[in-house]
Amino acid sequence: MPIGVANPWATLSSVSLLLLLVFFVDATITVWRRGNRRRALFVGGSMIFGAILAWHVPLVVWGVIEVPFFLCFAYSGIVAAMGYELSTDMARTVQLARELEASDKRLNLAADSAGLGLWEWDIVRNEIWITDRGRSLFGFGASEKLDFDRFRSSLHPEDRESVLKGVENSLRTGAEYQSEYRVVLPNGQLRWIAGRGHVECNGDGQPVRMRGASLDITKRKQAEEQLRMSEATLRESKEHIDLATKAAGLVVWTWDIPRDEFWVSSKDRALFGFSQTEKLTAERIRSVVHPEDRQLLRQQTDALTTGREIENQYRVLLPDGRVRWVMRLGRVEFDADGKPLRERGILMDISERKQAELEAARQRHDLAHLARVTTLGELSSSLAHELTHPITAILSNAQAAQRFLDGDHVDLKEVSEILNDIVTEDQRAGDVIHRLRSLLKKGEPQKHCNVNLNDVVLDVLKLARNDLINQDVTAGTDLAQNLPSIIGDRVQLQQVLLNLVLNACEAMADCASSERQLLIGSKLEKSAVQVSVTDRGGGIPEKKIEQVFERFFTTKKEGMGLGLSICRSIIDAHEGKIWATNNADRGATFYF
Repeated sequence: MPIGVANPWATLSSVSLLLLLVFFVDATITVWRRGNRRRALFVGGSMIFGAILAWHVPLVVWGVIEVPFFLCFAYSGIVAAMGYELSTDMARTVQLARELEASDKRLNLAADSAGLGLWEWDIVRNEIWITDRGRSLFGFGASEKLDFDRFRSSLHPEDRESVLKGVENSLRTGAEYQSEYRVVLPNGQLRWIAGRGHVECNGDGQPVRMRGASLDITKRKQAEEQLRMSEATLRESKEHIDLATKAAGLVVWTWDIPRDEFWVSSKDRALFGFSQTEKLTAERIRSVVHPEDRQLLRQQTDALTTGREIENQYRVLLPDGRVRWVMRLGRVEFDADGKPLRERGILMDISERKQAELEAARQRHDLAHLARVTTLGELSSSLAHELTHPITAILSNAQAAQRFLDGDHVDLKEVSEILNDIVTEDQRAGDVIHRLRSLLKKGEPQKHCNVNLNDVVLDVLKLARNDLINQDVTAGTDLAQNLPSIIGDRVQLQQVLLNLVLNACEAMADCASSERQLLIGSKLEKSAVQVSVTDRGGGIPEKKIEQVFERFFTTKKEGMGLGLSICRSIIDAHEGKIWATNNADRGATFYF
C-alpha cells in the first residue's frame, strides 16, 4: 500500500481495537463491582497496555519507537500476570465443576433416600429428564425417551384433567405446581404420586423449563382411606349406640375420678333434675339416690380400687317424685401407678324387672307357705300325737293334784312335783305349737338373719320325730362342730330340710325296718356351709336325676311335683345351690 494512502485494514483494526477496548472497560467495571478489585486492576491495566501495544506498529513506522513493546521485559511481565490470572480462573472453574458434581451426587442420594424422583421438563424442546428413582415411580423404561405426552399417558383417566389444569395454571401464572394423582403402571397397578415443581421463565417471561420432584404416597393414601373408613365405622357405631341407648332408656356417663366430675348428656341431666351448668360430683349424684341406698352406694364407690368392673342396683328419686330402680354398670380405668383414673358406664332402668322379681318372690313365698301347710297336713297325725301326749299328761297331773288337795293330808312335796310335771309338759306342747306357728305363719321372708344350720337340723328332727317313729325310720346326725352361721330365712331353710327328710322317709317305705336309716350331716365346704340328707332307699333313676328339681316333675303316684321345685327356688333366693346324687351302694343324698 503506497505511503500516504489510507489502509482499510488498518481502519478495520482500529475499529476492532475500539470494540475490544469497550469490552475490557465493561469487564473491568463488572469485576470491580463484584468486589474483586485486584483482578479488576489486572484487567484494566492489561487493557490499557494492550491498547498501547495495538498501536505499536504505527509508532515504529513513524519513528516514535525503535523496538516493539512485546520484545521488552515489561510486556513479558504483563503477559505472565495475565496468564496467571487466566490459569487461576481455569483452576477455580474446574474446582467449581467438581463441587457441582459432588453436590449433584449428594442431592440424588438424598432424593433416593427420601424416595423422591427428581425431574426436569425442557418446555421449549419438550424433553423430560428424570432420575432412575423417578422412572421407577412412573413405570418408565430405563432408556425410554420421555416427553410430556408420555407423562400424560401414564396418568389415571380420572385424574388426568385435574393434573393438566394444574400444570397449565403454573405455566400461565408462574405459581408453584403441586398435585396428588394416580398413575397406571405397565402391570396395571395403581400408584399414588405427590408432585411439586416450579417454572423458570426467560427474559420475556415465557416459561422455558419446569423442575420438580415426585414422591410415592400410596401407603399414606391407603392409611388415609383406612382412617376414613374407621371414622365412618366409628360414626355409625356411635349412631347405633345412641339409638340403642335411647331405645333402651340407658343413661351414658363418664366420671373423672381425680377431679370428681361427672359427664352426663343434656337429656339425662334433665331426667334427674340436674341443671345444664352445674358441676356434677359424686356427692351430687348420691343426692338423687334413695336414702336407704346411699350408704351402700357410698361403700361400693369407695371400693373402686378392688376391681375394674362395677355393677350394683339402687333406687333413684326423680323430680316428679317417682322412685325408679336402676342398675349401674361401669368399668374403671387406672393410671400407671394403679390409681383409679376414670369410670365409664351406663345406668339402666330396671324398675319393671324389679317389680316382676318382687311379684315372682311374692308368688314363691305364697307357694312356699302353701307347701308348708301341705307338709304339715301330711304330718297332722304325728303332730296330733305330739300335742295329745303333753296335754293328756297335763290333764292327768292336774286331776292328781286336785285329788291330793281334796284329801285330809296334803303332801305339798308331791303336789310340787306334780306341778313341775305340768309345767314341763306345757313347755313341750308350747314348743310344738311354736314350731307349727313358725311354719304356718305367712310373713315376709327374713333373709338377713343369722342362722345356724345345726340348729335348723335339730328343730326339724324334733318336728318330725313322731313321723319318723311311726315309719320306723332311724335318724342320725353327723354335724360339724363350730359351724359358722349364715345369712338367711330360718323358716324357709327349715321347710327345705323338712321336705328332704319326708322325701327320704317315703323313699325308704318299701325297705325293711332295719334298713330305714336316715343321716343328716353338715360341714364347712370351702367358704360355704353344706347340709346333706342321706337315705337308704332305691335311689333316683340316672336319666331323671337332673329333672327332680323341675316343677311338676314327680315319681310319686299322688305327688304334685312342687316340693323339690320350691326347695330349689328357696335355695336360689339364698344364693345357694341344691343338687342330688346316688350313693355308691344304695339310696340317694340331697345336698344344699
